[in-house]
Amino acid sequence: MPSLISHIHLFCNDLEKTLAFWTRGFGAKVVEYRKFGPHDGVVVDIGEPLHLYIKAIPCEAFSEQPVIAGFNHVGMTVDNLQETIDRLVALPDTRLYKPVKKRETDSIAFVIGPDNVIVELRALNL
Repeated sequence: MPSLISHIHLFCNDLEKTLAFWTRGFGAKVVEYRKFGPHDGVVVDIGEPLHLYIKAIPCEAFSEQPVIAGFNHVGMTVDNLQETIDRLVALPDTRLYKPVKKRETDSIAFVIGPDNVIVELRALNL
């Protein structure tokens, strides 16, 4: 039986900016606000059965460069690549990291959100 990812934990510096990135940028739905140990957090549904557990852990170690340890990036399939890019880069602390690359069957681009979290955007060429 193949394994399914059920959730991903994400540390962030600013809970509200990170929540806006996922909810306003990708249409994720808040499941619940909760504590992760002593830290404030929120669970969001980013597409059944996948939940993103966002934990606020302010840290001076966050830098201008993407984190090079742990997960490199999260991949999201979207219906309209350019509309998604436009919506995301309009949010605070979000920028285009790698521009659209058209391939034979799909197109991809990368954005960086709060705390330099990299997200790959992929749309099928229909």
